[in-house]
Amino acid sequence: MSRDYGERSVAASALGQLANAIFQHNQVDPSEPFLAPGQRFDSVPPGEAIGNWVIAAVMEQYERLGSFSSFYTGVSGRKRPEAIRSLGFGSAEMERRLRLLQRRFDLAA
Repeated sequence: MSRDYGERSVAASALGQLANAIFQHNQVDPSEPFLAPGQRFDSVPPGEAIGNWVIAAVMEQYERLGSFSSFYTGVSGRKRPEAIRSLGFGSAEMERRLRLLQRRFDLAA
């Protein structure tokens, strides 16, 4: 909701905290009611991988809001798009960001 009200940094901070909590506890509780953090995931079925779906949704939205462009993230910016891809829920946008970072820093695919 923060993003919808123009509070990009508040939304990014909340997503970062959520991602850290998920990784720290190494679990996702799908019994808790929640909304997908990004609109794209409203139409992406989680299948049997609800935990990966939640993590990918959080990471993708954080990737969008965390900086104004992946251009500013540096070489370390490739970690999130790579992780999203490995979870099986990567979007064309995240793949494009990853390819651009790989080209910019002459990194292997």
